[in-house]
Amino acid sequence: MYDGHAWSRTITSNIHNDLKFLFCTSSCLGHLRCDNPACEYLQRDHMTSKVNETEWERLSEKVFEVGSKPPTGSTVVCKYCNVPSTSVDVCLANIYYVTATPHMMRACVHLGSHDHPVKLSDHRDFIELIDNLIGE
Repeated sequence: MYDGHAWSRTITSNIHNDLKFLFCTSSCLGHLRCDNPACEYLQRDHMTSKVNETEWERLSEKVFEVGSKPPTGSTVVCKYCNVPSTSVDVCLANIYYVTATPHMMRACVHLGSHDHPVKLSDHRDFIELIDNLIGE
């Protein structure tokens, strides 16, 4: 949520344990691009590239395939022109969430790295998150 990447919808996994933890996963949607030549992004002063490669809205259940139409069920569109994006490259990064009850601490594990453009965001450093949890 705070790292500037486009993630797939969080899906509950079938992992179970005796402590009743809930395990969820999400995948990076990869390097997406708006190929609409009339995209409003191209008229923006803050344009950082020749096409929108970082600003998306809505969700996708599945990761995109390179060069293909968005997967069935995807509603991911360009933030500026609402045209579905295309995938330029995949990203193997995944994130796993572990939660229990509202009174227990939550954990987030990020696996893999990203090598594609990302949205400028209010990135929250891991150390900052830990400090906030300890302070609670």
